[in-house]
Amino acid sequence: MGNIADLMLRNHPSDDVPTDILAQAKAWAKKGLEVIQVARKESLSQHQTCEQAFVVMLYNFAMIKKVSQLLWFC
Repeated sequence: MGNIADLMLRNHPSDDVPTDILAQAKAWAKKGLEVIQVARKESLSQHQTCEQAFVVMLYNFAMIKKVSQLLWFC
């Protein structure tokens, strides 16, 4: 889900992403973050793969938030 969000934004300069594409990318990143949070919460022990996925999804979500802020200021 994070890869989908990243690929959607990769075709546009960070200051020229259409708002509908940005909204879709944000929704994919948010859903990916929700999925990994549920997996971490339901797991009986900590798994390295889940922790790495969580970090990647946080990064993707933060990147999309940053792009949306850049568009807002332009």
